Amino acid sequence: MESWDVVIIGSGPAALRAAIASSDAGTKPIIIDSRSIGAGSGASPVSGFAVSFDEVDSTAHRDDTISAGGEGTNKSAAARVCGEAMNVLAKLENWGLVLQRRDGGLPFAASCQGHSRPRIVGCGDSTTREITRILEEQVIKREIVRRTDLQALSLVMDSKQVRGITALKHSIRRSIWYASQGSNLSNRWLSRTLE
Repeated sequence: MESWDVVIIGSGPAALRAAIASSDAGTKPIIIDSRSIGAGSGASPVSGFAVSFDEVDSTAHRDDTISAGGEGTNKSAAARVCGEAMNVLAKLENWGLVLQRRDGGLPFAASCQGHSRPRIVGCGDSTTREITRILEEQVIKREIVRRTDLQALSLVMDSKQVRGITALKHSIRRSIWYASQGSNLSNRWLSRTLE
């Protein structure tokens, strides 16, 4: 019987980054991704991501994000994401992301609707593809298990907490049950085939 500490469903940059962070924190993650390696970069091209570059702090970036997102924006999440953007950029560059540069060697930052100043850095139209490629390499280096023969079907909930998932295993055309052994997600996840 297989077991994991964390089950991550998805194939895009967010799922890959979650698996990397989980592994780096000392847990044993598994990625359930019915699309296979590289599929996460199949989204429409994004020319970059917003970073509080050439700014004293991320306050103006946070304010722009909240303003553009409207009243439904989670203000603490916006502050956290905007505040961490420079560290994320540095980590991606350390792993091999090559950004467009301006004279003097600093990353080129473009203007974009919703931002009061230029903040969009990236690799041109290939930014999403390049970030996904770099994250895929990091997942492989960490030997994170990735199950591309499974398709997540549903979450199993109890008292508003995830207790497990069901997934379809294509090769045997049966459902697989991934369940937490304990009362929270920090415990081990086990897989069982459902008849």
